[in-house]
Order: sequence, then C-alpha cells, then structure tokens
Amino acid sequence: MKRGANARLSRLNLAPLATVTVSSVEERNQANEGVVDDVPDERQWVSAGETAGAWIELEWNEPMLVSEIELHDRSSLVENILRGTLLFDDGSAIPVPPLPPDGSAWRSTFPPRMTRRLRFRIDKVAGRSTGLAEIMVFGPL
Repeated sequence: MKRGANARLSRLNLAPLATVTVSSVEERNQANEGVVDDVPDERQWVSAGETAGAWIELEWNEPMLVSEIELHDRSSLVENILRGTLLFDDGSAIPVPPLPPDGSAWRSTFPPRMTRRLRFRIDKVAGRSTGLAEIMVFGPL
C-alpha cells in the first residue's frame, strides 16, 4: 500500500519510544542515539565487523499496535544488506529483500499486530560490516 509523505509524517514513529539493543556495535558508534531518531543520516547503527547474523531489537514497555516498518540501509557501495528477517515476539516473521543501497526507504505494510518486541535479523550482506541508517515503526492510520 502506497501512502503520500504527508500521511506518514502525520503518524507517530514508535521506534524512538523503544529501548534499542544490538548484537554488537562499532566502538566509535552509538547505536541507540541515531538509528531510531526519525532521520536516516550518519548517526546510525554499525556492527562491530558482523555480517550475517547481526541484529537490532526494539523493545517497548507495553505492547504497541504496529502495521508498517521502514528500514534504511547505510548508504554504501560496498556494505549492503541483501536479505533479512523481521521477527515479532509472537513468533511471526516477515522476510526482507535487499535494501536499497542508497539508503532510501524499504517499507513493509501488514495487518496490524500487537508486539512488545521487534527484531531485525540480517541474514545476508555484501561487505565486511553491517548495520542500519534508520528503523521506523508505525501503527495503523
């Protein structure tokens, strides 16, 4: 389902309300300061040399109703996410195809579901390190 930019901007991004944990973080990078701040920029999560198997997890204090997730790969010609999986605390999963290497958005919209925890697991990469520029989570309109 395609929405105009104004529709997305009028909704609350739930990601900044979550506690962020990651499988690893590059020493000079602060994973939870920029990867959920609504701005896909240089403040991003970069793993400590991890490739496939790296993950980022969002956990909320209470269940959230979610229906759309937006992922932004780090803009790079050599470090790219080629496949991943979104995992929910109820055991359900959404496969993620290659993310756009220019850092533009990849979106998944799905029937609303309640969750307290969401993990994005990176299953295949190009390069020697992986991560995200931004992850956004939205509820239904």
